[in-house]
Amino acid sequence: MSELLSKQDFALEAVQALLKSGIEQSNIYLDLLSFTIQIKGDRGEVLTSMTLSPFYRLYESKPDNMDKILTEIVETRKAVDLPATFEEAKPQLRPVVRIKWFYPKDDFPQIEIGEHLCVLLGIDTPTNILYCDNYILNRWDCKFEEAIDYAIEELGKNTEFEFDTSRSNQDKDDVCHFFTIGDDYAASRVVFSGILESLPVKGDTLVVVPSKGYVMVTGTMGEFGLSHTINAVAELHEKPDALAPHFMLLKDGAYYPFEFDAEHQFFKDTSILENEFMEQLYYAQKEQLSSSFESIIGKHKLLDYVSNKKEYSLCVVEPDDIPASIPAASVIVFTHNEEMLAAAPLFHVLNVMGDSVKALNLYPERFELNRFPSEEELDQISRVEEFYSEEQSES
Repeated sequence: MSELLSKQDFALEAVQALLKSGIEQSNIYLDLLSFTIQIKGDRGEVLTSMTLSPFYRLYESKPDNMDKILTEIVETRKAVDLPATFEEAKPQLRPVVRIKWFYPKDDFPQIEIGEHLCVLLGIDTPTNILYCDNYILNRWDCKFEEAIDYAIEELGKNTEFEFDTSRSNQDKDDVCHFFTIGDDYAASRVVFSGILESLPVKGDTLVVVPSKGYVMVTGTMGEFGLSHTINAVAELHEKPDALAPHFMLLKDGAYYPFEFDAEHQFFKDTSILENEFMEQLYYAQKEQLSSSFESIIGKHKLLDYVSNKKEYSLCVVEPDDIPASIPAASVIVFTHNEEMLAAAPLFHVLNVMGDSVKALNLYPERFELNRFPSEEELDQISRVEEFYSEEQSES
């Protein structure tokens, strides 16, 4: 794979694309510190501001799509004037649900939905959805909370909540509900948690937003509903507008991460989908951190998150890797010269190694590993089954 462009070189490519689209050079201002391009009018007034962070993150995850991403940059900002005030913007405001990785909280105010999704403030235009960053909100002298509440309220007023419900022939309570609609904001209806939670399901309410065009609701105890939903998620996961395949527990209006027990009949199917999604996120994170990680915590080797289309993800650690940054894989495997010394779930490794493993303030989650386990610790890690037995006895 060819070497990734730096942020600076990526920004210069974006500027060149805007110039080729017909925007005058004197009207383009590149601020590398904030990683922002401003397009100004003839009197020097800022007509629009574009944060390059989400485009760069898309490039990091799929470098071969560079030409397409540059086209999106041009189409997103070409001949589009942002509303000058909040009042002027109101008719165009929409809540937009996206994967939060591509929209850093420092740049884009947001509401988190579960573990991997967020609600952004979008501006609806005839050809694109623009995302409101801090610069735009400051320009409007408007708080994010005020703007997003207004956008959600207006979307609710203009939504007919009609669900496509499928039901088991053997058990009328075993159902799944799919919401889709012919606009660009179907996934945004996940913000209406009260309506989703009121839908009848078998067991506790589970919600998944697999793509920009769907919100799906089923119950924890429904075999038919879960099977039907998982099959749909697997199909949509392969589409270009895929979001996250993770199920979320909806309780009292809030979304919580949810995992099936290892013995559950759908554990393998859901885990494979989730692990593939997380592997993509960790790959993008590794590419991003490879140039800047040293300045953050010192020289650490960034280890891989490996899914291999299995229900358990892996991270393999060799003595030569230390000091290392390890992802939150299901199982951590310690090897030496390709010989496996010990393997255990991540939480057990954390318990055994204590202060030698430190959580990092990163998303997706990573841990700083400062030393390789001692022989005694490797033995403790290897005795994970004994550890489980003792835990179960105590409980």
